[in-house]
Amino acid sequence: MMDYNRTVMTDSEAPRTRRRMRILAVIIATIPCYCAGFIALSFAPDTRATATQTPTLTATATLISPTPNLSLTPVIVTGTNTPTPTITQTPTPTHTFTPTVTFTPFVPATFTPTPTLTPSITPSHTPSNTPSPTDTPSATPTSTPTQTPSITPSISPTAFGG
Repeated sequence: MMDYNRTVMTDSEAPRTRRRMRILAVIIATIPCYCAGFIALSFAPDTRATATQTPTLTATATLISPTPNLSLTPVIVTGTNTPTPTITQTPTPTHTFTPTVTFTPFVPATFTPTPTLTPSITPSHTPSNTPSPTDTPSATPTSTPTQTPSITPSISPTAFGG
């Protein structure tokens, strides 16, 4: 049963009280971090500093000289041709290998099984009752090998169907 008429906030019986105490502890624990941040900002250099103009008074004195007299003197131009050797650098041809990739379509050989009929002769033993001439009459079975030709199909895989 909840008691809504508690007089002390630190009563740890209620979950709400425990939550309040945890939040209060977090707030008190972060106050030194805020103080350190404000101190660091107060000592930080100002990045928005601008240059200040200082007015300077400058005086320039100009002297006026009397007007010069103009006299005409013929100009004699002489010239001397002196050959000067000039070094000219000529380019040397160089061979540069530039690899290129060329796409060549290629279809690899595929395995295609092809049935091939191969005739073969399979020997078979056929028993026969042939009496042999003996002194004692008895029926002794003997076997005589007889060749019977037969065709046995077999599959031989080839790569190009041939």
